[in-house]
Amino acid sequence: MLIAIFLTVTSTVFAQSKSIVGVVTDETNQIVPGVSISVKGTKTSTQTDGNGRFKIQVLSTDQLVFNYVGYASQTITVGNRTTLNVSLKSAVTGLSDVVVVGYGTTKRADLTGAIGSVNMKDLEQAPVKSFDQALAGRVAGVQVSTSDGQPGATANIVIRGAGSISQDNSPLYVIDGFPSENANSNSINPSDIESIDVLKDASATAIYGARGSNGVILITTKKGKPGKPQLTYNAYYGLQKAPEKIPVMDPYEYVKYLRDLDQAIADSTYLKGGTTLNDYKNVQGLDMQDYVYQTGQNQNHDIALRGGNDKTTYSISGNFNDQKGIIIYSGFKRYQGRFVLDQQINDKLKAGINVNYAYSESFGTPISATNFYASSVLLYSVWGYRPTNALSGKDANSDLLGGLYDPANEGNSAQDYRVNPLISLSNQQTKYKTTNLAANGYAEYAFTPKLKLRVAGGINNNVNETNIFNNSQTQSGSKWNSSGPNGTIASSPVFNWLSDNTLTYKNTFNEDHNLTVLAGYSAQRNKSSFRSIYATQVANESLGLDALDLVPAANTVISVNSSRWTLMSFLGRLNY
Repeated sequence: MLIAIFLTVTSTVFAQSKSIVGVVTDETNQIVPGVSISVKGTKTSTQTDGNGRFKIQVLSTDQLVFNYVGYASQTITVGNRTTLNVSLKSAVTGLSDVVVVGYGTTKRADLTGAIGSVNMKDLEQAPVKSFDQALAGRVAGVQVSTSDGQPGATANIVIRGAGSISQDNSPLYVIDGFPSENANSNSINPSDIESIDVLKDASATAIYGARGSNGVILITTKKGKPGKPQLTYNAYYGLQKAPEKIPVMDPYEYVKYLRDLDQAIADSTYLKGGTTLNDYKNVQGLDMQDYVYQTGQNQNHDIALRGGNDKTTYSISGNFNDQKGIIIYSGFKRYQGRFVLDQQINDKLKAGINVNYAYSESFGTPISATNFYASSVLLYSVWGYRPTNALSGKDANSDLLGGLYDPANEGNSAQDYRVNPLISLSNQQTKYKTTNLAANGYAEYAFTPKLKLRVAGGINNNVNETNIFNNSQTQSGSKWNSSGPNGTIASSPVFNWLSDNTLTYKNTFNEDHNLTVLAGYSAQRNKSSFRSIYATQVANESLGLDALDLVPAANTVISVNSSRWTLMSFLGRLNY
């Protein structure tokens, strides 16, 4: 009898619960708010507060499971402890990682399609202005190329090779759920990006229909996290230089080449009055690359404030990027801001908004501009500019830097349209401005923990503005061009709205069977237009673009066009 009572009392004492407290930090000893802490095998759970602290009722035999996005899960047995401090370690990419797919997320182990993910830590170390440049070399099967190194130029992205030899091979971009065939990469600050996933094959892109035939790039931006407000500032400054100049002929080599090419011109211009070829060996040559190239500069400033509590999270961020190209009078500037708010209204309903505004401008003569004659391209004049004038005779007084036209080239009838690139660059006005406003909102209602309805909508308004003026001291407005001094003013606004509605059922049976069923309806409308005025033979060129309205109608071309399209889709997916 005594033995039975003793065993009963002992069993009762052993089963008593206790409170355990602690602090959760990361590898750098920084507190981690919002960490999910649960008792394994039960429904008991809590999370760390803004100071990384937690308190939970447990038994000595219980195991606590610590989970947080981006960190490896940890399971710890309580034992006799009443205080438990935990240090989380960054997760290594593996089969348990969650990746973004069309209209949802899934574990990498459950993937059936080809999906590549960008290592965001590597991307954050890349001093680039936009995500398209950061993608280069970071995802297998994704080719990133640019037409030139012009500041502000966007990259061309092709996934798994070109699918057509006549049509556009650009992928579909889905930014925070908003699909677009021609996303403006300059409007997104790379520091605002949480994840980038690339859908490559047909099974992965099928939910987007024909629009995803060239692949899909899914971009998710950062949101606020529960905890104390965290203010971060990041800046960098860098220099850019042309790695090597193109070797060009010195005065001796040039005169020798010209003599071999046309003895008469060489004798009448460079070898007059007893001047010999060897006299040019000690002449300092002119290399126009020394005047057209410069040390480029790139500065970037990011500031962000993020925080919240278990009900409300917020994120406010801003960016300023300023670049000066390695070609004089070229550059790029961007001013960008983003606001994100998520609210847990009650146990079943949550909602949020995500607003991004960006203004950017790029300026400078495009160095890869296509012309009918190669000699009219900028770098042709840079590399082909003669390195010296004559040491005697009329040409000895020629000012190779001061005039637009080379006197030695006046009589050339071989369609040689070279001009002084230094003069041309300093007089040409080329500026492209872009204003972008993107706003998304959503509401999500959980009928049950397994069945959720998500209603989302958004707008995207993008306006591109072009201002170009070529006066008579530029290559495009020179006497070589029949248009004479000319100018262009153009505007191309594009407005999109989107409505997405999805119903998702997610359940796990017997721990080994995962079932996800998604059904949805999507509608999108696009309105775009283009309006421009192009004027030639501008008489009052000192007024610049303000003189275009003074040009006679015969020398003016006005272009106006617009388009509308609407897309409605029904979609569904079953994963087991």
